Amino acid sequence: MRMVQEHQADYPSQWAAIKSIAGKIGCVPQTLHPLLRAGFQVTATDNLAHGQSTGDIADVRLWGQGLLAASQALDPIHAVIRHSAGSAASLYAFAHGLQVDASVHIAGPPSLKRMATGFALAHGLPHDEIAAFRAGLEAQLGVPMAEMDLPALQDGLRHPALILHDPQDKEVPFTESLALHEAWSLSQLVSVEGVGHRRILRAPEVIAMVIAA
Repeated sequence: MRMVQEHQADYPSQWAAIKSIAGKIGCVPQTLHPLLRAGFQVTATDNLAHGQSTGDIADVRLWGQGLLAASQALDPIHAVIRHSAGSAASLYAFAHGLQVDASVHIAGPPSLKRMATGFALAHGLPHDEIAAFRAGLEAQLGVPMAEMDLPALQDGLRHPALILHDPQDKEVPFTESLALHEAWSLSQLVSVEGVGHRRILRAPEVIAMVIAA
């Protein structure tokens, strides 16, 4: 867990601290900096084995548990902002007790099963080996993959949420955000054209909407 304000003294400037911390949480400095300038206190949680964070295995459920642990130390939390698989981790945290006033979900998949299938296909895994791949992931998680899908996470969707996604995203299909929006009555879905899966984090219009949320 990294609080930008607390760690700033370890770096020659606030911008240097922001760049270092952003890289360790799979974020970009252009997202964190405007939040600080807007007067928010920003706390970032490491997603193990993601971005520049240490670790050998990326486990979305563990990321969600880490967010829950952080919330217990920092309560109350006003809002959560998560991108891609980090969004899925936050849905797990909401379903298991994390309460916030609002959240922002950027190009995130609400279904671990579909995310795993898409990852396998994108990396050339034959169709007849995908079931075994998913079974291996379940063994790693220690729980059925269904526990990270929308029906099991529905109870956590009780606060207003902003969902942002590029319809042409080649890594996480826009239909994933559509599914999340349809399941979340208090959500707003905004399509952001021409920014892809990663550049969306740097898009000025996205940063403005995140701060306003």
